[in-house]
Amino acid sequence: MPRKSHPETPVCWWLFLEEYEAATTLLHFAASPPEMTDPAVFLRPVPLLLAAGWEAFHIRCVHEATAFLAGCTPRPALLPKPLLKQVAHEVRGEKHDLAPWRLSGEDWRAYLVERGEIERLYMGSGKSHHIDEFYEKAIGLEKLSSHWKSPAGVAPSKPATRIDAFIKHRDSVAHRGESMVNAKDCWNFYAIAVEQAIRTIQAVTAHVLPSTGSHFNEASMNYLRRGTSRGAA
Repeated sequence: MPRKSHPETPVCWWLFLEEYEAATTLLHFAASPPEMTDPAVFLRPVPLLLAAGWEAFHIRCVHEATAFLAGCTPRPALLPKPLLKQVAHEVRGEKHDLAPWRLSGEDWRAYLVERGEIERLYMGSGKSHHIDEFYEKAIGLEKLSSHWKSPAGVAPSKPATRIDAFIKHRDSVAHRGESMVNAKDCWNFYAIAVEQAIRTIQAVTAHVLPSTGSHFNEASMNYLRRGTSRGAA
């Protein structure tokens, strides 16, 4: 069978890029604002947009991966063991005597999709430990942030540390009126977030493949990177 000219990629990736395009447009305007316009007008919302896009990406990725597992796993015994344990714990904790029958026949598929969309899987924030907890509970992928690495051209400090610091600063700007994040830090977070989103997609793909026998994402990391346009700090 001939290879596809455009490998299949998750929808969460393209939505992520669309949201980040708005942020980068504002960053460009902040660098070269129209005459007599304060650059801060363009820069102030950028950290909020970047952090919100980062968080939305993970929520969508988990929902998409959950539906993928539910639809493509031949039988429940093949689901990732941490996920099986989590679901079993949830069902045992329900007070209704007939709760186990919710998973009978093919109903386990609907249950997986349902639990991936409900409030109990709420992701606390875009900080690394909240993301790790979210993926582990939702699809059984443990320590997702251990798959993250710094992108080329960015200081090789731990990506999770830099992401956590940016989200913390975003919270300060949004809730306590502290000084806005500068353009350089915004560009650096953009580069880090894009790279970690790519690595997240690859980690999810590797995680679900043994259960489903199918690829959540067929695109290479280089192909995904080509879909981005990075600005210079």
